[in-house]
Amino acid sequence: MTVGRRGYRRNSMSNQTQNKKALPKISLCMIVKNEEEMLPKCLSSVKHFVDEIIVVDTGSTDRTVDIAQSYGAKVYHHPWEDDFSKHRNQSISYAAGDWIFIMDADEALRPGDGVKIREAISHPEIDSVMVVVVNFFNQGTSQSLFNQVRLFKRDPAIFYSGIVHNQLTGYQSTVACSAQIYHYGYDLGQERMQAKFVRTSSLLKKRIKQDPENFRHYHDLAVSYSMNRMFDEAVSAGIKAIELAKNTEKKGGVLILWTYFIVASSLLIQRDFQGAEKYALEALKRFPNHLDSHFILVMAYHGLKDWARVKEVSDDYFNLLKAVQEHPGRFGYIVNNTTGEAWRVHLVLGDYYLEQGDVHRCKEAFDHAFSGAPVAFECLKIIADSYKNRSLWKEAAYYYQQAFKEKGDFLGALLGLALAKNRLGKKREAIQYYERALELEPDSIEALVNLGDLYCEQGEEDLAQKFYEKALGIESKLVNVSLRLANFSVQNGELEKCVSYCENILESLGLSFNRPLESVSDLADLFLIIGHELDKSGRDDLFREAMKVALNLKPELIA
Repeated sequence: MTVGRRGYRRNSMSNQTQNKKALPKISLCMIVKNEEEMLPKCLSSVKHFVDEIIVVDTGSTDRTVDIAQSYGAKVYHHPWEDDFSKHRNQSISYAAGDWIFIMDADEALRPGDGVKIREAISHPEIDSVMVVVVNFFNQGTSQSLFNQVRLFKRDPAIFYSGIVHNQLTGYQSTVACSAQIYHYGYDLGQERMQAKFVRTSSLLKKRIKQDPENFRHYHDLAVSYSMNRMFDEAVSAGIKAIELAKNTEKKGGVLILWTYFIVASSLLIQRDFQGAEKYALEALKRFPNHLDSHFILVMAYHGLKDWARVKEVSDDYFNLLKAVQEHPGRFGYIVNNTTGEAWRVHLVLGDYYLEQGDVHRCKEAFDHAFSGAPVAFECLKIIADSYKNRSLWKEAAYYYQQAFKEKGDFLGALLGLALAKNRLGKKREAIQYYERALELEPDSIEALVNLGDLYCEQGEEDLAQKFYEKALGIESKLVNVSLRLANFSVQNGELEKCVSYCENILESLGLSFNRPLESVSDLADLFLIIGHELDKSGRDDLFREAMKVALNLKPELIA
């Protein structure tokens, strides 16, 4: 299939015999700096099908140059000038091949795909080749994919522009190729990702000052913020990009769909489901077959418990996913960030069927999710949570147990398992699991408070008090714990402690009590006020606890 600058047309040359002239030569062109860790994997993946390797080094202080030369690369040295396109064009200027192949050191060509690229450039009517770029995230557990021109004829009219996310310009007729380039540059350690963010965001802010009306700079900044988990900033930059794009001739083209996804996914993470829905629907007005927007709607409607829509948009997502996977070239230059998230949609469907009471389909959907999940223990925990949310404690306990078996230091699974055992009446087992949770995380509020409750139920108030006090020392605004400790203090005749806990409760609830406490009766009246406030806010369990304290202080209230 051949892609013109304005669309697609069928390629009638695909089955013709290859031109008998000498095969065109391919020059791999790269810019690098301190890439000794990633470079060998990159060059090993392409060395057998490119004719020369051109490397522009912008100031490496490690073994990068030596490694490149060991693969036969021609290395040229240029000081870094904060301009990716300039250095990219420098590398092209040294090439002697008929075709330029662009890769970065943190990338690798999928094994066997060199043949596909050679076949693609055999078509005489094209000047560029679009391949599939696969980005990996989260230690390889997440991925996005998009089509991008990485191979083009050596021609002065084809060059890069843009100082950060350099854009290729000047090509006219593109063939879509199914070859894949794996990109690992978004899947680095935290320190390296932070350094990359600082460098990239600084360059983008510089570019925005120079060209403040260019939506692309705000889009790139939104992407950078999102990857650094700065979601408020990502939303702000993304919305600015969307507004600026409305003033352009093509309204942002297909790139703006990615911007919409950045905004919607950031809102989704912040649990603003309606906001996420809004931007996903706006994107679908632009392009109804946008995979990522359908994924956002699945998650947003699930968060909103809009069960009627969950099933519909889930089906749409799976239909589109199949099309993207089988015919990626049909989707042009659209970035698809959710091709690896089918397991999450199966989880949502499992929750949907559980809500409908369809046990068989629920189990089937959860099994699909588990078989496709990149991280088994995370998937099992989510399944367990679905059962927990409906008080199906036996099933919840089973899946929490499986998650804990997958990952022996998984705090979330231990806490869930302890809760399930408690609700099943297996108190001693619950205590054991909460205690194991504290071995992993000594400051776990959930484990401390629940251990206090369990020991309190069993009449072991000294042990309960120990866990409650530790929890309160970590988080002072635990009204339930302060009430329980206040009650212990009254029972033990420690009224000064009771007053202290009372003051803590007032502060936590934002209440004031201006008159002095001159008697036990006054203290009891104060707990009545606290109880009344809790009753107004619908916190029945805490209301009863406050009333218990008041009655212990002033038994005649029962009359």
